[in-house]
Amino acid sequence: DTIAWSGNNELHEFYKTLNCLKKNNPALLAGDKKNNTHLLKNIVHKNCFGYIRTSGKNAVLVLLNWSSEKVSLQLANQEVFGNYHNVFTGAIDAINADSFFEIGPWEFLVYEQKAMLA
Repeated sequence: DTIAWSGNNELHEFYKTLNCLKKNNPALLAGDKKNNTHLLKNIVHKNCFGYIRTSGKNAVLVLLNWSSEKVSLQLANQEVFGNYHNVFTGAIDAINADSFFEIGPWEFLVYEQKAMLA
């Protein structure tokens, strides 16, 4: 089937950012046995989900809010600490067990940690 392109590519930058993250962060290399994915089990909100994927000192942290309400999450997880770069806003945040995250309805946060930021 032919796709009728309208020229309105409103998600172009979104996918460009995610593709760049996949290409440049070793934690997202498929099939690499050094990489680990960990579910963040301490997230107690029933409609939120989080995980971290690591490879040495490189990591990708993803937090998802699957609800119609704004939520506040605290990551009391020993694996998630250090300086993380928000891949969509460009902000660098120091994240530790006391960090709180405000996530709007149906929103998500994607952070990366590279060896040079740690």
